[in-house]
Amino acid sequence: MINQDQKNQFVELRAKGNSFDNICKELKISKPTLIKLDKELKTEVSNFAFIETQNLLEKYKLNKFSELETYCQELGKINTELSKRSYEEISTTQLFKLKSDIEAQIQTKIEKNQYFTGEQINTMQNFDFCEPETLSMNL
Repeated sequence: MINQDQKNQFVELRAKGNSFDNICKELKISKPTLIKLDKELKTEVSNFAFIETQNLLEKYKLNKFSELETYCQELGKINTELSKRSYEEISTTQLFKLKSDIEAQIQTKIEKNQYFTGEQINTMQNFDFCEPETLSMNL
């Protein structure tokens, strides 16, 4: 007979990717019993794995807000570097390309971010990073 503690251990071990052989050795439960248990606790194993994945993503700050913060920090560095440069330098073109790419990433993150008030609003507003006339330059 398998007790609740063994079931909990099984869920944790299985969710972390342990094989039936390893779990069999650790919990001292036969492999056929573990296979039956796996079918019985499939949802619990999946939910545990999901929660563990979310915890890991949070630990390493791999979420949309951290990504947006990183893009904004990089864009700030590029803008600072661009302000130091002459427009005749060839690498300036590459910096403008990188700036454009990062702005596109920020725009993607901003478009998904909405504040709901209950009022009908236009959600397809674009975020302008610079005035249109600043884009017409000869590189």
